[in-house]
Amino acid sequence: MNFKNNKYFQEMGLPKGRTNNPHGRPKGKPNKVTTNLRQWVQSVLNDSRGQFISDLAMLDPYERVKVFTQLLSYALPRLQAVETAINFNDLTDDQINIIIERLKD
Repeated sequence: MNFKNNKYFQEMGLPKGRTNNPHGRPKGKPNKVTTNLRQWVQSVLNDSRGQFISDLAMLDPYERVKVFTQLLSYALPRLQAVETAINFNDLTDDQINIIIERLKD
């Protein structure tokens, strides 16, 4: 099909499901722009680590804790709230006793 002479292609771009690069980026290969940006940020952080520590020491305790807790979100995964509901009417006495024993531990 000749896309240059196709009215749909000229008015709307490529048809749905069609791309100029049918093979695309190989699976697992990182994006070059993202990789370069991450490397740059990492180098900036590494080069100014001493200055950051000095600046952090100059903050009042409240601001220092605030910065510290904000940085933790980049180092530790966030915990999700977990909710459990048990319908005891559907359980046998043995199952209820097992649950009670496990809750004691």
